[in-house]
Amino acid sequence: MSSIFDFESVEYLYIFDYYDIPLSFITKKIDDKYYFVYAIDFDTFFVKPLSIKNLKTLFSDISTNTLLQEFYLEDDFSILKRENNIFVKYGVKIFELENNINASEFFPEDESKFERDLISGKSFNTLCSEYATTFSDILNNKQLTIKLVDSYNSHSADLDVVAKAINLMENFIEGSKVFLREHNIFTNGKLVLTPFTPGSFNINFEIVRPEEVTLFEDEFELYFDDFIVFTESINHKEASDVYSDVIFENNKIVKSFVEFYNVIKENGLTVTLEKDKKKLSTIIVNAQSDKFIQDLNSLVQKQDDAEVFSEEFYFEGIVSSASNARNNVSIKTLSGIVKAKFSSELFREIKGMNRTISVSSEIRGRWIKQTFLDKNRNVISEKYEILDFNQNS
Repeated sequence: MSSIFDFESVEYLYIFDYYDIPLSFITKKIDDKYYFVYAIDFDTFFVKPLSIKNLKTLFSDISTNTLLQEFYLEDDFSILKRENNIFVKYGVKIFELENNINASEFFPEDESKFERDLISGKSFNTLCSEYATTFSDILNNKQLTIKLVDSYNSHSADLDVVAKAINLMENFIEGSKVFLREHNIFTNGKLVLTPFTPGSFNINFEIVRPEEVTLFEDEFELYFDDFIVFTESINHKEASDVYSDVIFENNKIVKSFVEFYNVIKENGLTVTLEKDKKKLSTIIVNAQSDKFIQDLNSLVQKQDDAEVFSEEFYFEGIVSSASNARNNVSIKTLSGIVKAKFSSELFREIKGMNRTISVSSEIRGRWIKQTFLDKNRNVISEKYEILDFNQNS
């Protein structure tokens, strides 16, 4: 279904590309949402409202092509088309069918990425380091409500559902701390349960600063943002990618989430994540999320029973994407794209901005390849850990 979009009154927050008109940009808030817009031509644009997950993806220094491919997987990725001097918005899948096109044909073919904001003159790398502050109205969430809604909009909930929701949140926050501690990054927050509030059934959480004084100078603030990204990823990403990139390869998080998902499915519940009554994400029970749960559970079970074979190699290639917020990098090699992680020492340096990884640049180094084999010695999965690297300036 199409709708009118007041494109002419848009105010720009960032402009990344300009030719007579802004061609790629982020708007200031429209109806309480930021939008990313990317021109196909002067009359046709891709448009995407930006969620927490989208902002973290956009400012992770990936190529524009990869960014648009990520957005394309989401239901609210749309196309604006000028018709009779007004802009009409179409769902991208509907637009493809009606016009017999493939939207991805209009994505940039190379590994180019945004270089700077033409309004402020700041480099995109600077924007990446500042975006959490710029978008602090929707990021850096230290309060979160899990709202459980049944068909009767009850103000009560089964004790088992509540217990599993609390267990999931505790395991996720603890898993975050363990992941960071393994990379010598120390956190200063703890999870607390705050009083229940009226309206359906709300379970309220907060991350608070402990009263005791820490011994570590490089404390790292904990937020609920990663949990929100996790729930947003369920219907848009492969289980293996979520396991490695989003939930720290933590099996306790997997187990507690599978248990929570199954119990909300059994009770016919709708689950939304909110802050100050504003919806941040929804846990959707459908065939697609059922498959995700099955794949995630199967992946963990297979890896638990696997035989692991390790080898050390030298490598070279081109960095296609990387993140200093999470420990992951994709490298285009002669044999294909390899997803890898940095050693704890390297990741600490990168996260502390003491060392940089440049996208679209050559990279050489050493990594350990771990191959996971089942009982028949078939390959289940492979993992790569970078021990050292260098890039030409």
